[in-house]
Amino acid sequence: MNKEIKLSLAQQDVYYEQIMNLESALYNTGGYIIFNGDFNHTEFRKIVEGCFRDFDIFNLKFDFS
Repeated sequence: MNKEIKLSLAQQDVYYEQIMNLESALYNTGGYIIFNGDFNHTEFRKIVEGCFRDFDIFNLKFDFS
């Protein structure tokens, strides 16, 4: 599936600022989750790997031409 998605003006600002400053960590985001109790590493790995297949955001491609 190949569809073009237009960025909002705010998204464009962030996108172009990051492109012009590739070494900057200004727009990097991070986070963490604390799991309590039993944890199934195998199932968690399957879920995380499935995100790339199931959610469009992980399949974005940029055309710089």
